[in-house]
Amino acid sequence: MAAISRRELWAAISAAWQRTGHASTDDIAAGLDTPAGPVDRTWLLLRLATWTAAELLVLTSGPAWALTDRGLDQHEQIRRTRLTDPQVWAAIAAEQPHRTPRGGLDLGAVTSRLGTPTPWLDLWADEAVHAGLLTRTNGGLLPGADGWRHVDDFIKRPPGRAGGAVA
Repeated sequence: MAAISRRELWAAISAAWQRTGHASTDDIAAGLDTPAGPVDRTWLLLRLATWTAAELLVLTSGPAWALTDRGLDQHEQIRRTRLTDPQVWAAIAAEQPHRTPRGGLDLGAVTSRLGTPTPWLDLWADEAVHAGLLTRTNGGLLPGADGWRHVDDFIKRPPGRAGGAVA
C-alpha cells in the first residue's frame, strides 16, 4: 500500500466536507481508499483526533468532522503549495500500484487525490518527463524504469498507512 501525504488527507477531508458541510470518518476514508488498498481506519481516526486537538477539525454530532477556520486556512495553504515529488509518487503508487503494459497514468485520479489544480500536475509531469522518470505515449504518460522505482519505494514503505505521512 502507498503512503498518504498530508495534502491527500486534507483533500479527502475537504472533498467530503464540501459535499455536506461535515464529513464522517467513512466519507473521508472512502476518499483515501485506492486500488492499492484501503486506508487503515485506526490510523485515520488517530490522525483526525490529533488534528482535532490541534483545533484544525471539530467533531460534531452524527458523528462527523468539520473544518475549523484554522483548519480551512491550513488546507488552503497546503493546496496553494507546489507539489513535491514524494507527494505525487505516493499518489501515483496509491492509484496505480501495478505495472500495466498499456494505458497511461490516471492523472485525473492523481489530481483529485492531491486536491490540486490540473495545470500544477501537468507542470510536475513535464518536469518528470524531462528528468526521464515518465514517458509520453499515445496512451498518456507511463513511468520509465526510474519512475517505477519511485512507485515501488512508496509501495514497499507505506508511511501514511503505517502511522506516518509524506510531507
